[in-house]
Amino acid sequence: MPYSIDRKNKCVYKKKSDGSRGEKVGCTKGNLNDYIAALQIHAEMKTNKKKQLKESENPVIPGAINQLFVVQKPYSGCQLTSLVKPIDPLMGIGAGHQLAPDQVHATFADEDMAKDVANELYEEYGKKQKALEEKKGTVTDKLKKAIDTLEKKRKEHMDMAKEDPKSASKHKEHIAQIMDKVDDLMTKLEQIEKSKKPEENKKKTEKDKK
Repeated sequence: MPYSIDRKNKCVYKKKSDGSRGEKVGCTKGNLNDYIAALQIHAEMKTNKKKQLKESENPVIPGAINQLFVVQKPYSGCQLTSLVKPIDPLMGIGAGHQLAPDQVHATFADEDMAKDVANELYEEYGKKQKALEEKKGTVTDKLKKAIDTLEKKRKEHMDMAKEDPKSASKHKEHIAQIMDKVDDLMTKLEQIEKSKKPEENKKKTEKDKK
């Protein structure tokens, strides 16, 4: 501890951060240098005692794991940086963040290893998502073609019913069956379109505008 010394009166004061004299520590009738040395030893012993007390409360055990790194399973809209989460082993999963055990891919003691695994998962997930979106596009095209084909058949039956009103009931039955199929295909088409990623729908809209 820095001191301010009054050698004339053999007194020792604490030194403030600005260098001025602060609170009096004490005075001596004996040797001033011995007194200062004793104060320094006492201060060091006090500091060491505090340090030992802190270490005894939180002992560092060789080989112990103080922190783990959870790699979360990729999910829709996730970012690579959000897949690795540090956790306290004593607190476990869920401490300080919302993360259910079934969302966890694996847990690692090494952060770099966790990041490498997360990167592989993220890339693989991205490829699967891209393939899925491409498949949705293919299915969408097939559904639209099927709907167009049914619409043509419906129109044919409508025209035949107009030309031969006596057989209209038979054509109306076919038209009703066709419309049921169209309704079913339209429902599937709507579900697929809603499941597409926003960016895919945006690209499609821009393409239609062109």
